[in-house]
Parts: sequence; C-alpha cells; structure tokens
Amino acid sequence: MKIINQMNMIHYRRETHKKTSEYKCCYSFKENRDYQSEQESLFLALLSQEFTIKLICPNKRCVVTLPFLRILEIQRGTDDCVAVNDWVNNRINERLKEELSQGVSRKTAQRRSENYKITETLHLIMDLLSEFGYFFQTRTTTGKKGMCKIDIAYKVFNKNKLMFDQESISRIGSAINKKIISLPSENGIITIKKGSLELLQNISL
Repeated sequence: MKIINQMNMIHYRRETHKKTSEYKCCYSFKENRDYQSEQESLFLALLSQEFTIKLICPNKRCVVTLPFLRILEIQRGTDDCVAVNDWVNNRINERLKEELSQGVSRKTAQRRSENYKITETLHLIMDLLSEFGYFFQTRTTTGKKGMCKIDIAYKVFNKNKLMFDQESISRIGSAINKKIISLPSENGIITIKKGSLELLQNISL
C-alpha cells in the first residue's frame, strides 16, 4: 500500500450518527480537547504496528489539556513516506483561502485553523487504520457558521470485533498520550518505530 495514494480523500470505514445515546457528550472545551488527544494517541499506537511515526515534541507548558500531537511524517518501507505535517498545513491553507473567499474574516479563519489541524489529523489516521481492518462508529459534530465537521469515534472495531468503546478510548488514550510525551527525543523529534510494542503494553489486541 502506497501511503500517498491514501492522502487525497477521507474514506475510512465508519457508521455515523448525529445523535446517539451510546456517545457521552463532552461539554467543556477541556473535555473535548482531551478526548481528541486521547483518540489520536490510541490511534497512533495502533498505527505504529504498521508504520514508523515521527512526532514533533509537544510544548511542555501545555498543562490545561492533554497535548494533541503533531505528526511530522509516517513511513512504511524505504520508498513510502509522507510528510504529514506539511500535508495537513497545505490542507489548512486551502481551507482558509476558501473561507476568505466566502467573506470570513482573516482573524476568524486563523482562529479556526487549530481546530482544522485536529480534524484533518484525526480523519487521516482513521483513514489509514481502515486499510488494516479497523471500523469506527462515530458521532458527527455540526460545524458552526461554515466550520468543517468532525467525526468523533466512540467505538472502534477490528475485523468486526469491538476493540474499544468511548470509556476505554479515553482511559487508554490518556495513558498512551502521557507515555508518548515521556519518550526520549532527538532534535525535537520523537520516533516510534514500526512494530514497537512499547505503546501497546496496556492494550489487549
């Protein structure tokens, strides 16, 4: 599988609900941002079984919420590598240009960019995991005043078997997030090698 072939559209396997009693709503900014970081961290641990992942070290001063990790690149084989951070930034720039052309103020568009980075990153990781048999039950949040929507995963399946529900995504994802930011870095980059079991110690696959 060439990663570059997966980067043009989101097509992860999912069952989407706008409202469902199975999804416990996150009401505060902290709850929402923490759950986004927990999702990402769990998904990165799963993805590391198929890819080598390089992350940009998070800001150590982030103490209010769990840090959402910036992915520098992912690699599968010697000739199959994608600069994810550059790809996400390009997607954001395209989105901001579109909003500016629609009359959205530059200040508002720039303020939204951080949310867009999270959205694009999560959707990309879910897209890649779908290639390895993962399936997601998600709740789609409604974007305000033209903001893009985001699918929030509250159940994760693999080969039709339920692997994680919302509680375990949150609990395990939080532990993995803390583990990742404690890993040694080199020149500001944390490298998680393909097949590493370090992040999966608390996960029963």
